[in-house]
Amino acid sequence: MTSIIETSESESVSQQVIAEVAVTAGKDPLEMEPLYTRVDPDCLEAIFSDDAQMATREHGQISFPMAGCHVVVEANGTINVTERGEPAETAVPSGQASGASNAAESPD
Repeated sequence: MTSIIETSESESVSQQVIAEVAVTAGKDPLEMEPLYTRVDPDCLEAIFSDDAQMATREHGQISFPMAGCHVVVEANGTINVTERGEPAETAVPSGQASGASNAAESPD
């Protein structure tokens, strides 16, 4: 299962990451490892929150594993949570080639 959301002004980036990991992993957020064991929540907020006093970021991301998932928080506000072992979807900016080729399926 993959979950991709845009950040919300009503919840902090950290709260959204925890919620999306819980949904993707099928776990209760209170039973998961704390976010701070994987990334500093204050830094995550400082870098990716929609604070009007911060400069708008157009590029950059942070990724980390959490609760059996791979989490990517992007500068544009997208949070992508993918279960480990599942192929990750790759977003390519429009007008640019990804440079990656799809793996050929093995014959059965």
